[in-house]
Order: sequence, then structure tokens, then C-alpha cells
Amino acid sequence: MLKVFLVDDGSSDDTAGAIRDAYPQVRILEGDGRLYWTGGMHRAFAAAIVHNFDYYLWLNDDTFLYPDAITTMLKVAEEVFNKERKSAVVVGSTQAEENGEVNHGGIIVDGSWWNTSLVVPGDEPILCDTLNGNCVLISRPVVSHVGNLDATFIHTMGDIDYGFRVREKGFPLVVMPGFAGRCDSNPITGTYEDNSLPLRERLSKIADIKGRPLRPWFIFLWRHFGWLGLFYWVGTYAKVFLTWLRQYVR
Repeated sequence: MLKVFLVDDGSSDDTAGAIRDAYPQVRILEGDGRLYWTGGMHRAFAAAIVHNFDYYLWLNDDTFLYPDAITTMLKVAEEVFNKERKSAVVVGSTQAEENGEVNHGGIIVDGSWWNTSLVVPGDEPILCDTLNGNCVLISRPVVSHVGNLDATFIHTMGDIDYGFRVREKGFPLVVMPGFAGRCDSNPITGTYEDNSLPLRERLSKIADIKGRPLRPWFIFLWRHFGWLGLFYWVGTYAKVFLTWLRQYVR
């Protein structure tokens, strides 16, 4: 049985109504516009988990799947189980519209410090450390042990935290061969990473829900990096100030 759970978080273009008319079998969960990514995915995942499905697929609304994506992900999950006798989480990589390069997918953490890079998908499955949640296939045994996303993380970090929790429970994270689909890249213009913005605005944006909000970011780093995470937490905000200062000290 295939069932779709869709979160309409207070859209103003009658998305929910259009979907009800075209796809009445879709279960629509409505929010008030304050769920953001992790909140919305948490609500949809909670509604789906009670049905005890064999697999769960996370899919962003801006991710456009290629025709063989889900078939490939299911095949990889079965191959990993047959080989390792372990259920896996299979990550689908997406490529940017503008240049075809990978922009979301499996993430490798380089060493104990928070240096990360995206996995470039190849012809075979590739292990990774954590994930972006744009397109992810999760098997029932994984969900039974790991549960839902942590609603502490309102927007960012929820997917990366989940990937780490999967690994901590002993399940492999595997990037499927090839690309699962295409997706727009997230521009840095107008974000806290935009060096052209005034310092006050950058500091406001980094503490915002879509940046690195203080409490969720601290919980994330402490949970997965311990005391080292505390230094990185301070460094995250100090970096914004130092980048601004460097423009005037030359």
C-alpha cells in the first residue's frame, strides 16, 4: 500500500484545495505557517509511522524525482540488507538546476571538527555520515529504533541530527548510485553568510530559525560533539563578527 502525507504549512495559494481536488487520496496535514522544515516533516512522519509501513520516503516539495529514483532506492535497501543483514537508510542525491552538480544528499564529516562535504554519487552505493533530508528512504526497523525527527530543531539541523542518530543506532547510511532528482540550490544572498549585509543584520539572521538559532544549535553540537561542540558553537557566531571586522582591518 502506498500512501502520501503532505504538509501544507499555511500556504496562501490554496495548495491544499488543489491537491484535494486532483488527488483526494492524499492525506493533507495543515499548519499555521510556523512549522518550517523539521516541524513539517515531524508532523508528516508522525502521521505515517502509526501505519507501520515497510518504508518511509521523505521528499521536499522542491525536489523533482527522476523516473527510476524510488525503484533504485528500494533496490539499494534490499541489497544492503541481503549483504549486511542490516536495514539501511538510503539517501537520494539531487543535482542543481543551473550546473548539474550535487547540491543535497549524503554528507561526510571530515575528522572530529565540523568540516563537511557532500558525497558525489557514483555507479555504486556509497556510505556517508549523515544526510540532507530532501530525498531519503527509511526502512521500518530503522524507524522502530530511531523514531521521529527531533522537534527541537524547528527548521535546520533536524535532518543532519537524524542521520547521526541513525548511525549511533548501528544502521548504515547509503547514498544511492546516480542522482535521484533535481533541486534548486540554496543561495547565500540575503542570509547570514552574505558578507555584503551589515553586521547587525547578519547577526540577526544567524540567530533566526533559518540560520543557527542559539539553543537548537547548541543542543545539536553538544549532542554529537560534546565539549568540542561548545567551542564550535561560540565560533559560529564569532566568525560572523570576525568576517565583518576583517573588511575594515586591511
